[in-house]
Amino acid sequence: MHIDSIAKTNLIIIPSLNHNYQKAVNKNEALIEWIKDQYKNGSEIASMCTGAFLLAATGLLNGKSCSTHWGFADTLKNMFPKIKVEADRLITDEGGIYTNGGAYSFLNLVLYLVEKYFDRQTSIYCSKVFQIEMDRERQSEFIIFRGQKEHQDEVVKKHKPTLKRTLMRRYPLKNFQKSWLWEEGILTEDLLKPLTIHRSNIYKESK
Repeated sequence: MHIDSIAKTNLIIIPSLNHNYQKAVNKNEALIEWIKDQYKNGSEIASMCTGAFLLAATGLLNGKSCSTHWGFADTLKNMFPKIKVEADRLITDEGGIYTNGGAYSFLNLVLYLVEKYFDRQTSIYCSKVFQIEMDRERQSEFIIFRGQKEHQDEVVKKHKPTLKRTLMRRYPLKNFQKSWLWEEGILTEDLLKPLTIHRSNIYKESK
């Protein structure tokens, strides 16, 4: 059965893609148009993990919040600058469009959709049978800090390794925020936030 033969459906779930996102988008133009048409006709759309790239290619995410695997959030931002990528969010739900974080967190999206389409008790039952934690909201604790490799500020790129070592080993955060880097506008919230999360995760994992 070709997808064009499906005239109407209630919910479309886009699975995770391989890592050649531009190729996946280019080779699925017909599917992208079909998804757009289905949404216009009342279907809801959900993407799992890096399936967000194909969903973003429809334009339906423009101006909306979106999540994906934290490891590819920056790539998604760069490819589709009109969407609001929230890498720490586990699930987003906006206008009948759902996205979720990375890897096995798609199971949390499944529970979320079960609750939306059926009821809370059915979702709880599924969580118990399949041993999936209910009501997770963040994937922050799984993020591994890798820096902002695509940052365009040459000063930030030059001093970033030193910033990371300083924060991770010995510099109190409250003093770090008051440093000349902060005052001069070199260190921004976008760079500080993942460093702070990464430091917190290492502390928790060491207990």
